[in-house]
Amino acid sequence: WSLQRKARLLERFTDQAFYQGGLYQLAPKILLDAAVLGTGCLKVYRKGAEVQFERVFPGELFVDPADGFYGEPRNFYQRKFIDRQVLLRLFPDHYEEISAASRTTNAEDFTATALVDQIEVLEAWHLPSGRGATDGRHVICISNATLQDDNWEKGSFPFIFLRWTDPMLGFWGEGVAGEIQGMQMEINKLLLKIQRAFHLMSVPRIYVENGSKIRKS
Repeated sequence: WSLQRKARLLERFTDQAFYQGGLYQLAPKILLDAAVLGTGCLKVYRKGAEVQFERVFPGELFVDPADGFYGEPRNFYQRKFIDRQVLLRLFPDHYEEISAASRTTNAEDFTATALVDQIEVLEAWHLPSGRGATDGRHVICISNATLQDDNWEKGSFPFIFLRWTDPMLGFWGEGVAGEIQGMQMEINKLLLKIQRAFHLMSVPRIYVENGSKIRKS
């Protein structure tokens, strides 16, 4: 009975964490990323006493091809653009370094770059070499300073990955777009031929000889 009670309480806690963290709103977006891009990613981390969930765009994540050759990398990197004021609130002890950091953004539009004050932030993880090892690291840095550098004792990264199709080798999955690429290219060729045919014969007509006994229908 005591084990059943613990299981019910744990299930309630999990449901509450999922609801409070907005996991049910993020899950469809992660599935869409997996279908289109091949891999969807959910970041799970702790903020105070609360469990937080964050949808991470796969383009923000980096794995060395040699490190992830067998699908189990030991080093992981996340590149993110964060507003300067938000970063100052997160790391008040590094006020001078954050204030002096060069402004950058992922936007291609110059006007957006002029209006947004963002800083490029890199977060990296290195898994420990074994159980009880102390060589795991977790680092957060910007262009001119290291904001956080501490031990990482867990044997996994704070990410959950959803792959549409698991790769034979490597880390990243393959999405629907990659699977139907060959078929789509053939469809595009056929549509191009049809377009050219209609362009050459803008008002198509079919002439039938009177004595051929062919029905107009």
